[in-house]
Amino acid sequence: MRARKNIYWRRRSLAEVPTIVLTGYTGAGKTTLFEALTGEKGYVDGKPFATLSTTSRRITIKGKTLIVSDTIGFIDSLPPILVEAFYTTLAEIAYSDLVLLVVDISEPCGEIKRKVQASLEALRHVGVFEDNIIAVLNKIDLVNNGLEEKIEIVKEYVDEFVLVSAKERNGLEILYDKIYAKTRKYQHLQLMINMNLLKKIWKILRKTKILSFQISDSTAILKIEIERSDLKNLLYQLRELDGNIKIKPINTSVKVRA
Repeated sequence: MRARKNIYWRRRSLAEVPTIVLTGYTGAGKTTLFEALTGEKGYVDGKPFATLSTTSRRITIKGKTLIVSDTIGFIDSLPPILVEAFYTTLAEIAYSDLVLLVVDISEPCGEIKRKVQASLEALRHVGVFEDNIIAVLNKIDLVNNGLEEKIEIVKEYVDEFVLVSAKERNGLEILYDKIYAKTRKYQHLQLMINMNLLKKIWKILRKTKILSFQISDSTAILKIEIERSDLKNLLYQLRELDGNIKIKPINTSVKVRA
């Protein structure tokens, strides 16, 4: 099953159709948001494991075709029977171009902070940077007070967020705009590389644009711009090199090449 899934996602990546994955804790409203984005009708009851497999659909935003997927949600203690489904979820998230981290903003502040932290830890484990995440703060229709405090908690961890009510279909136009911008944007990275690796690095960076280059002691510091479609392959090649290479995403405003 895992092998078939990996082949499927590699083929999807080669087709160069941007992929968006909805993730987050169970009960945050991922499936309701999926329905709002796609018009698809699924099983929604707000209980854990209402979504046990990934559902994917094509959508169009401003003439751009994308694939959006609803996945099994995160939980604190994963039953053994769901390990395979959770592996598939992590693999699909790793292959995606954009992650929508759905957060139940109606929950208490402590729960929001704990779940955002846990979700981001799981995403980092599969190589997803915060720069590639939009936090979708769902269920604003259920928030009567304390919204600003809850937003500030999320902003400690994720730069980009959108307030929505998937159930009431509120805030979706702003989310569409952010999805459109994110799937067009180039990724900016800072690389800190041992000088001994420079000869090897230039070939790997042939598809990037070098924004800046400086040397500090025995370390070369490069800022680069790369197409998102080439990002995963670049990261793989960099991590295959011997030596300590530090890779840091740089948050930038949306930038589109002519």
